[in-house]
Amino acid sequence: MNRTRRNILLGTAAAGTAAIVLPQALAWAGNNKLRYPFTLGVASGEPTPDGVVLWTRLAPKPFEADAGMPSRDVEVEWEIAADEHFRRVVRRGKGVAWQVYGHAVHVELGGLAPHTWYWYRFKVDGHVSPVGRTRTAPAPGTSPEFRFGFASCASYEYGYYTAYERMAEEDFDLIVFLGDYIYEYGVETNHVRQNYAPPYPCMSVEDYRMRFAQQKVEPEVQQVHAAAPWLPTWDDHELLNDYSGMYSPYAWTDEEFALRRRNAYRAYYENMPLRKSTLPHGIDMRIYRSLDYGDLARFVVLDTRQYRDPQACRGGIKTCPEASDPARKFLGNDQEQWVYGQLDSSPARWNVIAQQVFLSAIDESAGTAQSFSMDSWSGYSASRDRLLSHIQATGTSNPIVLTGDVHAHYVSDIKANFNDPASASIGAEFVVTSITSETDGADARPTWPVLQAENPHLKYHSFRRGYGATTVGKDTLTTEMKILPYVSTKGAPVSTDATFVVENGVGGVVRA
Repeated sequence: MNRTRRNILLGTAAAGTAAIVLPQALAWAGNNKLRYPFTLGVASGEPTPDGVVLWTRLAPKPFEADAGMPSRDVEVEWEIAADEHFRRVVRRGKGVAWQVYGHAVHVELGGLAPHTWYWYRFKVDGHVSPVGRTRTAPAPGTSPEFRFGFASCASYEYGYYTAYERMAEEDFDLIVFLGDYIYEYGVETNHVRQNYAPPYPCMSVEDYRMRFAQQKVEPEVQQVHAAAPWLPTWDDHELLNDYSGMYSPYAWTDEEFALRRRNAYRAYYENMPLRKSTLPHGIDMRIYRSLDYGDLARFVVLDTRQYRDPQACRGGIKTCPEASDPARKFLGNDQEQWVYGQLDSSPARWNVIAQQVFLSAIDESAGTAQSFSMDSWSGYSASRDRLLSHIQATGTSNPIVLTGDVHAHYVSDIKANFNDPASASIGAEFVVTSITSETDGADARPTWPVLQAENPHLKYHSFRRGYGATTVGKDTLTTEMKILPYVSTKGAPVSTDATFVVENGVGGVVRA
């Protein structure tokens, strides 16, 4: 039987855009023993002072449509200990690998001690998972120094995940991921690796599950997830390049795109250590949320894809009067008001906004002409103006923006008015390069001299692969821009290419 485009989009899961509802009871069907099911490793995320989310997904055969799992829900044991050898188990229990969610397990734990390292594992049918390490957040009213890593953009075909391996070797309390964990493309030629699974663009929920599986079977990916809790958000490639809300820049009908979005969001939830509060409902999934690290930092995690209007003037890099239209939505009304509320109520000294695309205005034309990326905040500049005005008016403490997307390191002052270089610097933006995307890269993009000349708020750039590493203290926030010389082969060393310091209450960033 031929599979129509609609059938491919729907996959074998139930079709439509109704809310996904958790089953109320287990559906046991026999006692057939599973093959080793922990091929995708383990992960943790969303730490609070007393808890964390533990994750795994059962997949004995991760590159088959059913992942080698039976058509039933499976009970899974978990345990968490105060030592890596599990001599001091502090909690144990049972969770469910729901068939409807690709046999993913999300255990939301409470009752743990704040700012404490723990080790965890899962068991099923006599099989034991790899061991993961996680850490709870500091308690409210405390301000212990901590260190987090941040990263984005891991295209399988462009290289090896050595940057993840190097991140796992760091002593991070938390890892913030800023999007493009997978890429939805089919196989392309002339890249480092071409054995994409599936070999065609992802459309059905099984396709997206398989693409996540391709990432997660990689040893370096399992290492970095097992090293520390994650705080992830998505960008466009978890669904479709350059999509905006319900708009696709490609030739898809509204119905087809809605089905594809539903499948992609569902697979994202299944494969990330997220709380039940982020469960997708049809074609919608609320990924924006916040996380506090004592009184030292509040992480405000944004979604700049799901609620935005289509790119102005058909996208690209250009001058476009439409981009400044106040009616154009970028975060959507609800999320925009939520962001203001999170900043206003924050008890933290450092307010870290984790998001996807360049907040800073980046003029890409030499001379008096100006051109900006319509995919960035500059394509929705009224939204940026409102955010920056709100930060200034309310005195938000030390705004720090983390950004991914562009496959290169940049560091920028956030200006009160990007049209006036003499205006105050009210914060700092750290744009992190890719894990692999665009392969080895170079010391700098060819466009860097123009960008540097036209944008005095830009302080630094590198076009190598890598990640960021930030130490948060009471008086300073210090960020190291890490780079690797290559990812086209394995085993690259990592080095700190530049270090930047933001001082409490000063605004702007200084190279150390």
